[in-house]
Amino acid sequence: MKLRLLGMLMMLSTQISADWRAEANQRIEQHRKGDLRLTLKNEEGNLLEDAELSLKQTRHAFWFGSCINASIIDQKSMAAQRYREVFEKYFSVLVAENAMKWYALEAEQGPHQFAKADAVLRFAEQNNLALRGHCLLWSKERWQQDWVKALNAEELRAALSEHFKRTLPYFDGKVVAWDMNNEMLDGDFYQQKLGDRIRSDLFKEAASLDPDVPLYLNEYSILNQPERVEAYLNLKKELEAQGAKVGGFGIQEHAAERILWDTSDEGRVERKGTPSLHPRGVWRSLDELGKTGLPIHITEISFAAENAEKRAEALDAFYRCMFAHPDVEALLLWGFWNRSHWMGKKAALFEGPEMKANAAGEKLIHLLTQEWNTREQRRSSEAAEFEFRGFYGQYEISVTHEGQRYHGSFALEKGQTELVLTLSRRVD
Repeated sequence: MKLRLLGMLMMLSTQISADWRAEANQRIEQHRKGDLRLTLKNEEGNLLEDAELSLKQTRHAFWFGSCINASIIDQKSMAAQRYREVFEKYFSVLVAENAMKWYALEAEQGPHQFAKADAVLRFAEQNNLALRGHCLLWSKERWQQDWVKALNAEELRAALSEHFKRTLPYFDGKVVAWDMNNEMLDGDFYQQKLGDRIRSDLFKEAASLDPDVPLYLNEYSILNQPERVEAYLNLKKELEAQGAKVGGFGIQEHAAERILWDTSDEGRVERKGTPSLHPRGVWRSLDELGKTGLPIHITEISFAAENAEKRAEALDAFYRCMFAHPDVEALLLWGFWNRSHWMGKKAALFEGPEMKANAAGEKLIHLLTQEWNTREQRRSSEAAEFEFRGFYGQYEISVTHEGQRYHGSFALEKGQTELVLTLSRRVD
């Protein structure tokens, strides 16, 4: 009887899993892809009728990325070269793991030290990668420099203003967003020193120095706890009632392996006592945040499992769940290499100096380069029109017409249905 019951439960669990995956795939098809009719011309304006063409997606509109170790990217070693290659090949957005935090920029009171942050900036610019700023401030006392903790209220307020004046103009136009004041739901260092309104005052001061960059909130334990979602929404409302402009919601999930099964780790507060994640529950949480109209970035993701196959299973489920929600715009791992991951080998996707993909890394590669990537090879119609459905993002196209070869690039954007594309003649 017990075995039969166990079998029935396993079958039910499999059915639930299959059901949500089918729904996720349908959502991805609906929200992440569009139909486009291309009309092909050459530089003389002539239609390229009945041509052979090859189309490939080169980058997603959705931001897939990771944090990056600033100390590695300027190294000359083979491992550092492979580290850069993995980033360039698979990601479109990055964030400095530590190099842009206040404690890294001003470890000792005095001039800011931007050398490591500059390495991140160079890498982003050279590879046309979007850069998230992380983080202007961190609200927990444990992450304050000793000299900051020693300041009185007047001195601290002056130091905060000075930090903003040095940092925000320096990165002006170079970041797509800032995590403004990390983990305010659980940290109150600045409030204890300067009063409750300091949080909104800091938002307003930052916005005055760089009005174009959105300032994100960034919190953990959001995806599976309705009371935390409510607290997050209340934090946004409180800040806005005091004149702050919140640019978006950041969500950390350093226990993403909990999706679809239970685990526990008493050593990290964001895991302690929390249940497993289930996609439909996650979607409900994201729905509540999405009702505000603000974008959502999944800012810090880690998968910790000794078994790389389990890690791959969790990565597939978590990425599929997030990519399926229309209000999520970005997914960033918090590291991918076993030699540069804060949780070590058990959370890595790539291993060794050769950066060999393990099962989790292979799953990531499969999703980004195969399952969620559009490629086409066929002939255009006699009217020089070519219709296809693809994932939103950047594309390259090669065309052969009457013995001549042409090439070009374009973007497939949401809401776009038609495009006249002029191609350049390729000279080999």
